[in-house]
Amino acid sequence: MTGSVPPSRYASHLASGLAAYEERTGTRPDPSKLDVTRPQVRALYDQFRARAFPTRLGATEGEWTALQLGLKAVLRERLTSARIETLAQRCAAQGLSLHTVPIAPATGGPLDGLVTAPLNDAHVYVGRDPDTLREAAELDALMVPHQSFDPDGTYEVSRAHNRRLGELLGYPPCCVEWFGQWHERLASNWAPIAASAAATGQFEPLLNNVVLGAFHCIGWFPCRFDCPASLHIAQEVERVLRRTRGDAVGSAFDALRTPRIYLDERRQLVIDGQPDGERIRYRRVYTPYALDRRASTAAYEWVFYADVMPLLARGDSLWREDDALVVAWRDRELGRVEAPNAIWLPFGG
Repeated sequence: MTGSVPPSRYASHLASGLAAYEERTGTRPDPSKLDVTRPQVRALYDQFRARAFPTRLGATEGEWTALQLGLKAVLRERLTSARIETLAQRCAAQGLSLHTVPIAPATGGPLDGLVTAPLNDAHVYVGRDPDTLREAAELDALMVPHQSFDPDGTYEVSRAHNRRLGELLGYPPCCVEWFGQWHERLASNWAPIAASAAATGQFEPLLNNVVLGAFHCIGWFPCRFDCPASLHIAQEVERVLRRTRGDAVGSAFDALRTPRIYLDERRQLVIDGQPDGERIRYRRVYTPYALDRRASTAAYEWVFYADVMPLLARGDSLWREDDALVVAWRDRELGRVEAPNAIWLPFGG
């Protein structure tokens, strides 16, 4: 779904995206909304593919910075085989150890109705002590659903296991305890994100990590999006990156200040705008694809985008009302997007 897409390739990708979208939402957009031979649809498609907030900072650069600062003993990543050799070279150059664990094929239904988690070829663990890396890998293997997702499986993980893995990965104890309550029910990320949002007073941009495939300062679900312990770590990461990567941080941190509306991992509205009381005023709206370029879910996101953007593109503000997003232009209501269970994440307010 990137670059110039021949119609036949577009059609084949679109079919998979439509199937996943219909499975997830129970709806199927009018075919005219997806016909890229129509100028207005093509314009939306080009906007969908635009790279919002381009940056030279990689997705996990914040976590690497935390490792270098000694704020965590282990950095965990999920990578394709092709990237492991590059990572090994980076570790060797920095005097770090690397431990690799192949990921077993998923045995059950995918998260959120389609593959949304970055379950690639291997989990890799980076740090200074090989024994600590092996310990982290063994603990991680007990967690759900890191290696594979089995909806019929049973998982017996003690609070001590959770605490120890969280400690090694540099997670604050309050966030480990908070996230632990979701452990055996975690078929998607919606529940912990919704609970954290409900507990939040001020949505701190440095804790915005709901698109983990793009740059983020922290790699865990905070207990609140204003958690003091998480914010302290994120501020240390920001301080170092602004000093060492000053030429690259601007747009990366701009992206963290964008409000989000979360429906599932890939049906998110990434809003170029600002909260204003109970509404968000905006210039443009994107999906996670505009930040992390994940090709595996691009078709699904495009169907979502094409379904909701004809209305959103006409407006300049939106707010929640019951199970809908109300779209307005100069405070005059234009229409509504049905969005049951939408999580409101007004970063940047």
